[in-house]
Amino acid sequence: MILPQTFPVPGEISNEIFITAAPGEYEPASLVIRAKEDVEKLRIKPSPLKHRDGGNIPVENIDIKVVKCWYQATTAWSGIHTRPKEGKKVLVPELLLYDDTLVRVDLAEQKNYIKLQLPQGNEYIWISNPNELGGDKMKILSTEEYPIKDSTSLLPLRMSRNTNKQLWITVKVPDEARAGIYTGTIDFVREENVLASISMKLRILPFELAGPKTYYDLEQDFISSIYYRGKLSSRYPQGSISSEFKSKEQLRAELKDMFAHGITNPTCYQGFDKELLAEYLKIKNEAGMCAVPLYYLGVSANSSPENIKNVLDFVKPFGISEVYFYGIDEASGERLKSQRIAWQANREAGGKVFVAGGKNRNFEVMGDIQDLHICAGSPTKEEAAKWHSVGHKVFCYANPQGGPENPELWRRNFGLLLWKANYDGACTYCYQHSFGNVWNDFDHYHYRDHNVAYPTLNGVIDTIALEGYREAIDDVRYATTLKLQIERAKRSGNERMKTEALSAEKWLSELDVNEDLDDIRSKIIDYILRLTGD
Repeated sequence: MILPQTFPVPGEISNEIFITAAPGEYEPASLVIRAKEDVEKLRIKPSPLKHRDGGNIPVENIDIKVVKCWYQATTAWSGIHTRPKEGKKVLVPELLLYDDTLVRVDLAEQKNYIKLQLPQGNEYIWISNPNELGGDKMKILSTEEYPIKDSTSLLPLRMSRNTNKQLWITVKVPDEARAGIYTGTIDFVREENVLASISMKLRILPFELAGPKTYYDLEQDFISSIYYRGKLSSRYPQGSISSEFKSKEQLRAELKDMFAHGITNPTCYQGFDKELLAEYLKIKNEAGMCAVPLYYLGVSANSSPENIKNVLDFVKPFGISEVYFYGIDEASGERLKSQRIAWQANREAGGKVFVAGGKNRNFEVMGDIQDLHICAGSPTKEEAAKWHSVGHKVFCYANPQGGPENPELWRRNFGLLLWKANYDGACTYCYQHSFGNVWNDFDHYHYRDHNVAYPTLNGVIDTIALEGYREAIDDVRYATTLKLQIERAKRSGNERMKTEALSAEKWLSELDVNEDLDDIRSKIIDYILRLTGD
């Protein structure tokens, strides 16, 4: 966790960044710069990355943002709860911004302010006001009154003496990029003078990543999902600054953002208004989320068979052949059991059923007719085995819910940990859920806002937690690629390759997912290269 005053800075002093990635992959790196004196208008300029034998990665594929530190409530960095009576404010890194001045932080008063780009000029408003406590009521802020908007590229930075800025660099490797080492620079420029320059090297691997598959069956997709509350509304055609109502532009930006972060199939809360649902599904397909099951909360799993059939018929032209309908959230005991007749009718009408709940709860009551269980907490092989025994699936949520900023927590808990526990996917809650004002973490009696991204007028602000979620899925993609190579090598007539494959298979079976995840990925890459002869 790098804060403005953190010193010494963890990591190593270096004038080189080295990134390893596969074709088509988004891969991040981080660096921290520290000012020895006050600096104004510091521009950060990357160059293209060039291969010595020709070809390059253009500057447009190198995205640089600043990691913004701001105050969040009570359990920030690792938890989801807030305790207003304690009045505790925690300074944490979270937001990834092009405009470092979009959020202004008063370190002395421990207050956050956000910039509104109003017609009469920019204005900052206080967004960490604990006096806005309002229970569970979400605030639907008007885009006209709250025109929050980031820049489209990194703006010059201002730094005070003896303070840090953490930069987040993401390289999007072109699908067709040739393998090898690409080199370039990142220059730090003030008034046309280059104050410093570091080397950036990108190693592109000689193999493509497979789509994520489950550990227990390479024929089964490992699904990267997330609860997503955003929807179109005729009442709010301009959208809102909230987790709820989106304009077409906002919806498009957020779905594209999820897809770019490895989330290929979020849940859908859009109600069964045919015009709005059609527009929603069109935008979803445009984002790349095509021909996948619809995890649908717009019509209840307890609806009539006629309603179920209407939805199924309506979504077919959008390439959707399976629809999962949601039951009563987190129900237990008799309340859970009371849905049995409705769920049976739902499935007879051609629908499927999914819902969230705990371990040792849903399967014992509804396991035979609940097609997908979104299970709370840390995964266990025993829970997965129950659902697989009847041909059903299990995802994970609430480990953690949205809110904690620590990206390593997200990477570890929603990637290889699930994969080795034989889970079928990740679907935590939530991409955005505002308990009050979506930009105020201090306006609820119990919970912090469950956000891994923040809404703006025309787009979305990412977080380092969401970056961790993407790396979790990429870890599974690397591991899947290795498993596929193991199977190919075992079927080959090459005895050396068979021996390598058995060694890799043994290592995967004994893999401790609590080890350093970067080391694990490096070992996976080494095994893949040995099995492919590269």
